[in-house]
Amino acid sequence: MFIALAAVMAAVTLQQPADTTVTVRAGTRFELNDAAGDITVHVWARPAIRVRALNSDVERLDISVSASAVIVRTHTRRDRDDADYEVWVPAATPVNLSGPSADVRVDGVTSDVTVETVDGDIDVRGGNGYVSLRSTDGDITLAQAKGHVEVNTVEGDVTLTDVRGKVQVQSVDGDVTLDDVDSDDIDVSPVDGDIT
Repeated sequence: MFIALAAVMAAVTLQQPADTTVTVRAGTRFELNDAAGDITVHVWARPAIRVRALNSDVERLDISVSASAVIVRTHTRRDRDDADYEVWVPAATPVNLSGPSADVRVDGVTSDVTVETVDGDIDVRGGNGYVSLRSTDGDITLAQAKGHVEVNTVEGDVTLTDVRGKVQVQSVDGDVTLDDVDSDDIDVSPVDGDIT
């Protein structure tokens, strides 16, 4: 189902099937919050955002559409709230993803990337501008990013590869690996772990 964003003057919440495509303008932010399941974000060349819930228990997606953002919430059958999501966005789409128990993979986004999970790994290739990755219990891997990078994990390892810009890394109980990191402003603060 396609929804023309140009016709939307104010935020509108639409109840959509578990596989929905929304036409967007360049720079429209995408948010998927409180997801209990894995999230995978791909880029594509279309001026649209597609969200597909991969769990048959998802009845519908509530999608709030405005001129500046597409925000997704889900409704599941039998009071279940876990589902995996596959998302396609234009490369220049800022993304904001969170979930209490989610492994998150973002591949190819060339804008801001914010990911927060309590129990799950985060794997991001890309990101330009502000990149913030936080996991309480999970490993974080970031590659090919530039801008202001903040990475924080309590129980997990951090690996940064081919990263440019201001870099802040905090890890309480995990190792930090830096490979081809170019920064004039770098702050790496492990409490109980090694830096390589």
